Amino acid sequence: MRVEDLAPEDRVLWEAMGKATPRFSSMPTPGARHELRAVETIARIVGKPLLPWQRWEFRVLTERRIDRPDRYRFPEGTVTVPRQSSKTTGTNILLLSRAIANPGRRSFYTAQTGKDAGERWNDLCEMAMRSPLGTQLKWRKAIGSQRLVVEATDSRISPFAPTPESLHGYTPHDVVLDECFAFDAVQGNDLMGAIKPAQQTIRDRQLIMLSTAGHAGSTFLRERVDMGRIAAENPESNIGFMEWSFPPEMDPYDEATWAHHPALGHLIEAEDLRELAASTPKGEFLRAFANQWVENSNPLFDMPKWRSLAEPLERVPMSDVVLGFSMAGDRSRASVVAAWALPDGRRAVRIVVSTNDVAGFASRVLELDEQRPRALVADDGGLDRTLIDDVRRALPSHRGVTHLTPGEWVKASTGLAAAIEDGTVAHDGDDVLTAALAAAVSKPMGESWAMS
Repeated sequence: MRVEDLAPEDRVLWEAMGKATPRFSSMPTPGARHELRAVETIARIVGKPLLPWQRWEFRVLTERRIDRPDRYRFPEGTVTVPRQSSKTTGTNILLLSRAIANPGRRSFYTAQTGKDAGERWNDLCEMAMRSPLGTQLKWRKAIGSQRLVVEATDSRISPFAPTPESLHGYTPHDVVLDECFAFDAVQGNDLMGAIKPAQQTIRDRQLIMLSTAGHAGSTFLRERVDMGRIAAENPESNIGFMEWSFPPEMDPYDEATWAHHPALGHLIEAEDLRELAASTPKGEFLRAFANQWVENSNPLFDMPKWRSLAEPLERVPMSDVVLGFSMAGDRSRASVVAAWALPDGRRAVRIVVSTNDVAGFASRVLELDEQRPRALVADDGGLDRTLIDDVRRALPSHRGVTHLTPGEWVKASTGLAAAIEDGTVAHDGDDVLTAALAAAVSKPMGESWAMS
């Protein structure tokens, strides 16, 4: 369907977005039933009126089939949108509106980790409980039985960890997968293998996938986006897809291009994007705020600049060195990196240990600790906590491990990017460290980002 062929009421929604119309979108069926008005009502009650792009999103996403109004036209829908567009808040409002309107509805939400899912579910609960709806809701916080219950309908919204086992025994009407860029093909397909059968007996079921654009490792989302872009051109498809992103032919740093950000003038201003463009690595700005895919051609860090900072590094006393250790998410390799200050005020970094002998890694760290470094630091970039415990048990009781908080990990990540840009970090040209930086990806952390 062309925009010119939209029903008058749908044409109004499209034109209200201005330049921030989706680059790809499934189109609404003229006259079909949908839930936009109900979602708008709940959004106003909880104090989060829908943005123009969200009104279009929910007009399309909640459409019912003409021939079977008891079923959604799109039992599966994918929405990709830049960061700071209120995609998570809007979708949680959708779940709340369905819980109010439908007795016994069961809805589940997850994000890139169980912790992230719980935090964003808490945001929904706090928003709802502060609103006039709060007296009609029950918020159960106990781990393992977390739920927001609409007492009049006994409908429930619950978070779950992004693992296939988490939905075992449930029959969910709605499932939301948020920040899908964090899942690779194995993780994503395992989730789909658990969700699809669990929903199969529900007529008005819907699986909603949300995300900003991905990177080379986002193989699950890449498949959904490729499939969705094709589906958006096919009015017969039962797969819904919408994508708001900067046009690839336009300069993402040209402020005229920013009019394509669907939250500009609503949740963020040009000044905010100006600050982000100046302080965020190019790859992250393109992915998170232009909603453009970042492959190896757009790494998180400025790799030509990094390579130019290689130089011979003299050994220094271990008492001047901070050691940081981490492990790959699949427990295939563990590493120790040393950092210290140079006489001219710059900082130096180099790999000390990089091994696939994860079982013996704690003893390697103990050997290094016996040389009395200034500090021993564990990161917060996905490090397996069992490894930290192994190291702590191996250390003498008077020595400890500093575990970076999420806020400190953000500062470390953004600080490394800034040091590379400013030329205030040196390294010895080690190929392993260089390859790791070239392949590094990010994850959102509050209003900033961190290495994942």
